[in-house]
Formats: sequence, C-alpha cells, structure tokens
Amino acid sequence: MQLIKLLIENFPFGMWIEDKEKKISTVNLKFLELFNCEKEKILGKTFYNLLEEKKYKKEEFKINDYLEIRIYNKKNILNCKKIEVLDRDKNIIGKVGIVDCEKNCYLKNVINAIPYIISYKDINGNLTGCNKAFEKFVGRDELNLLGEKYKENCLEKELVLEIANKDGNNLKKKNKRLYEIQYENNKVMKVEKFPLKDSEGKIIGVVGLSEDISEDKKFQNKIIEESYKDKTTGLYNRNYFEKIAVEIDKNFNGKLILIMGDSDALKLVNDSLGHLEGDRYLRDLSRIILEVVNKRGDVIRWGGDEFIILIPNANIEDAKEVTERINYLCRNNDSSPIPISLSMGYSYRQENNKTLDKMIEEAENEVYKEKLIKSEKTKKRLFEYIQKSLMEKCCESEEVRKRKHILIQKICEELNLTKKEIEDIQLASDLCSIGMIAIPDNIAKKNIDELTDKEIEILKTHPDKGYRIVKSYPEIAKVSKIILTHHEDYNGKGYPLGLAGEDIPLGARIIRIIEDYNYYLKFDNKITKKDIEIKIKSQSYEKYDPKLVKVFLKVISEM
Repeated sequence: MQLIKLLIENFPFGMWIEDKEKKISTVNLKFLELFNCEKEKILGKTFYNLLEEKKYKKEEFKINDYLEIRIYNKKNILNCKKIEVLDRDKNIIGKVGIVDCEKNCYLKNVINAIPYIISYKDINGNLTGCNKAFEKFVGRDELNLLGEKYKENCLEKELVLEIANKDGNNLKKKNKRLYEIQYENNKVMKVEKFPLKDSEGKIIGVVGLSEDISEDKKFQNKIIEESYKDKTTGLYNRNYFEKIAVEIDKNFNGKLILIMGDSDALKLVNDSLGHLEGDRYLRDLSRIILEVVNKRGDVIRWGGDEFIILIPNANIEDAKEVTERINYLCRNNDSSPIPISLSMGYSYRQENNKTLDKMIEEAENEVYKEKLIKSEKTKKRLFEYIQKSLMEKCCESEEVRKRKHILIQKICEELNLTKKEIEDIQLASDLCSIGMIAIPDNIAKKNIDELTDKEIEILKTHPDKGYRIVKSYPEIAKVSKIILTHHEDYNGKGYPLGLAGEDIPLGARIIRIIEDYNYYLKFDNKITKKDIEIKIKSQSYEKYDPKLVKVFLKVISEM
C-alpha cells in the first residue's frame, strides 16, 4: 500500500482518487501544482466543487470507457481523464482521474505541427480547441477564444455568419462537408468539416480542417481562362461561346446583336504563303475586330476562319456601324501587306425572342451572300500581291521573261503545238517560281552553291507551294501540274514527285531546259553560250528529255 502511495505521489501527471460519493480522497503533488491549491482545502470536496471555486470553464464527453474533461482558465488548458474503479463484483467503489497540461500532450503537439488550420467546437458552436495555425489565422490565442463563438474582431462578420451557417448544416446532416469560403480581398479557403462523436455515436461537436488555396485557385482560374482562349489570336474560343450561350439563352432578356464574320482569304493565304503567314493574317484581322468592338462585347474565334461578335444592349444600327468600321479598317490596313477582307452578316434579337443558334443561322445566310460578292475581288487582290512579291523576291526582268517566251514559242512550233498549248506553257513559265514567295528571303536570294543541305530541302518545297497557289485560282489552275513538276529530272531523280521520262508533263520538260539555260546566263558570267549548250547536251537522258534537247539546240543555233 505504501508503494502505491509513493507511485501516485511521484506520478508525472496530476492524479486524484474519488470515493463512491465522488469526494476527493487522494491527490498527488502534480495535481496540487496544476490546480494551484493546498491538499487540506480540497480533500473531501468533489472535483466539480474545485472547478467552481477556481471559476474554471469545462467541457466533458464520454470516450469509450472513460470520461474526458477539458478545463481551461487564463493560463492553461488541462486535459483530464476519469475512469470508474470497480470491485470484484463489478460494483463502482470510486473513480481515478489523471490530469496534465494540454501543451504537454503528444497529440496536441502533433496537431500544432500540422500546417492546416484546425479547430473544434461543441454542439452550440463554441470553440473548444484549435492549433497554432488557427491562432495565427484569427489573430488570437487559443485561451482567449475557448468557450466563445467567433467574434467580429477575429474575422469579418459575413465570414463568421457563413461559417456558423455551414457548421449548423454539418451537424444536421451528420456527415462530412467540403466547401470553399472567400475572405480578405478574394482569398479562398477550402474547409472540411467532420462531426465529432462520442463512444455511443452521439454528435458532440464539429472538427474543422481548413487550408488557404488562394494560389491554387488563381492557377486553376488561369488554366480555365486559358482554355477559353484561342492560342493563335488571343480571342475567346468556341469553348467560351458554348459556356456563355447557355447563360445568355436562359437569363439574358435584353437586346443583343450577333455578327458573324468569315475571312475571305485565309485558305488562299495558307495555301500560297504558308500557315505561319496565315497565322499572321488571322492576328491582323483579330486586331482590327477587337479595335472596333473594344469593350462593348465579346469577340470569339468560332472556327478556322470564322468569327462571332456578341454585343449586348445594342440594336441594328450598332451592327451596321460595327461591320462598316471593320470593312473600312480592313481596306485601309497598313500593318500587313496582305489584303485583309472579312465577309459579315448579323442577326438581332430583343427580349429573348430567338435562340443564339437561330441568330447564328440568320447571320450565316448573310455571310454567304456577301462572300459570293467579295470572293473574286479578294482573290484578285491577293494574286496581285503574290505577283508583286514574286517580282521583288526573284528579281526577274521583263527582258528575261520575253526571252523565255520566245524560246518556248520556237520550241513548241518545232513540236507543232497549238497556239493555246504554247500560251499555257508560257503562262506556266511566268508562274513556275511563284512558290518562292513562301520561301524565306535568306534562302531564296542565295546562290544554290551557298545553301546548306537543310536550306536546299526547304528550297525544294517551292514547286508544291506554287502548285497549291495556282490551284486556288480556277482561271490559271490548268497549268498547276506543269508548275508542280518543272523540277523533275528525265531519269526520275528530280523533285518533288520523282517522275521520269514522258510521265513528266511536256510543258514541265520544256521549262526545265529553259529555266536552267537562263540560270547559267544569270549566275555564271564566265560561261559562254557555247559552254551552256555543251552542258545541257551532256545532261540529256539525266536531267533533260533528249528529244527536247535536240530541238532546243537547233532553236538556239538559229537565234
């Protein structure tokens, strides 16, 4: 018995023993230290008498087979556990209690080490505990918060009410809740709430786990925003339109104009100048549309070359003004040498009398009518630009052009070709280098001997680019195959198709000889006319059709 008393006295936690009348019969030194009291003054009193005298606040709940009591004053939070003592017949003969400062509790230290904001409340919404992160968040110590609801000097009133309301719902539904709240200049907090239950499954409070997700939210919003933007033009994309369309049809009852635009030349630009130039064309066109619409509405890239403009609280006169202004800026655009043109149509609704799908259908019909009128004009302007660019890039004089026409005519007359056939080959000769406008200047203007292997491969794409350009214009499309094959070799080792012999169109075989003849004259000042003739003759059956070489040499000798 003496040994038991010594163990109790030197126990590292506060300890007390109650008899079956709940009166304290034994306490140790740690207990007296924690409660700052004298042994003689508490023996024979109940534990709750002591708490009342000290004016300590408490809360208690049953966990498994023991009663847990949480006591707090201005200096400390004490955790107590009280368990029943039974005799051999399982009759209650008293109770044993253990108490210690919560700061010494291993679990409390773990909770304080967690960076998330943790709090727990009783069923009345009073705070019964929290960790250091919570203290930092509200700006007050745990001891000053215990037993209180959130005060306005801790958090904004609206936030307090929102938290209290959600906690109430959590207790009613008796399950986990996850939600977000906003505070302080649009910061966002993710909050998880869990019902706190005793050993009998009764809800005795709420545990909250919170995390500031403001940066994650910003990143998430940025990703969402980017998903609504077209990467080429920076305009809104179709995903954005689909999102707002539902809201507009459902809730917007005001006036609305929808303008649809269709680029008149994007396909031609892509085919003739390449997709990089096509992207620049789109950006220039988008810039013009944005300049006109400004902040009055949304501009959306609907498809490859289609745009939609939505302007709320506007009427038909506004639609006319916007389309006329866009057309004017397209006609007078100085930032891009490529002619910019947009066929447009619009639809108008008031008081939600038609759906957006119906408005798109009406606007598309108007676009189609305008496109029929503008299409040929746009093609003509673009082709003029292409021809001008070709002259600047290839620097071919009118004298050279005439010389080539004369050679073609004389060779074709020797072959008994018709006038129309001769004119087609002459046209193909004028356009055979048209694909060079899509070749970078630093490659196009170099001598062939100065090019790297990679640059040569890029240069070899010009027949295909020229073919696609010419194919886009019905009036000259007939010579597109000659342009595609004018670098094919008679032995099948040319490009781009590797055709051989008479599989190569006749016009392409004629132009192959004449183009090389003019190349030698232009770039080799030391070579004589006779040397050129010998060089071309030596490559019969390899690069050139031997029959045409004979005719060419005959024509040259007679000139």
